[in-house]
Amino acid sequence: MNAPYNVTIVTPWRQHADDVLRYEQRIATLDYPPDRLRLAFLENDSTDGTYDLLQSWAKLDRRITLDKRDTGGPLYPSIVNAHRFHIMGTVFNWALELVDYEWTDYVLFMPCDIVFPTDLLWRLLDHHASVVSPFVFQNGVFYDIWAFSRNGHNFLPFAEGSTADLFGDALIEMETMGGVTLIDADVLRAGVRYSTEDVDRGFMTAARAAGFTVWADPSLHVYHGAIR
Repeated sequence: MNAPYNVTIVTPWRQHADDVLRYEQRIATLDYPPDRLRLAFLENDSTDGTYDLLQSWAKLDRRITLDKRDTGGPLYPSIVNAHRFHIMGTVFNWALELVDYEWTDYVLFMPCDIVFPTDLLWRLLDHHASVVSPFVFQNGVFYDIWAFSRNGHNFLPFAEGSTADLFGDALIEMETMGGVTLIDADVLRAGVRYSTEDVDRGFMTAARAAGFTVWADPSLHVYHGAIR
């Protein structure tokens, strides 16, 4: 493994009080030098105590930068919706404003309800990619069929057990992807940001337009929600 980089984990929060303790435990078990990690949390519009719990955590962990900025928008389910995307893109970019780009080498964008392996960061960093994502599954089926696309086509649902047969185990170049994403800070310093029209897809399109290549690792799996 290479010498560790400075990594800021960026996580937006809304109405996820039940996930705060679980997420704290996952971060605590992450196999990475704690002094090389910082956490940037942006909470918006929660009514379930999420912000209070994050404040309590932040008082115990000086690595955390926590901000609250509300949009006043509704809480949508996981649907393709222009207003939902506008809210998400806005909040994601607010979260990126919390990053200290003088200290940070890489940003790991991480939703709060993702279950990930303890060696996630090492495996992503070892690729030395400008932008790279793991594959994301839910209940044994590939989850992010909206954001992941290559060769002009979106991914279709497929069983987790068939991943190697479909994609091999080496990095694959992507057109778009989303969810958990490791981003070289140079990409963000170049001004690439999430789109308020199509969020992750817009980010990847902007990164590619700026001359960066985006990749996904089919051998590295994370899980949306609990593993069942």
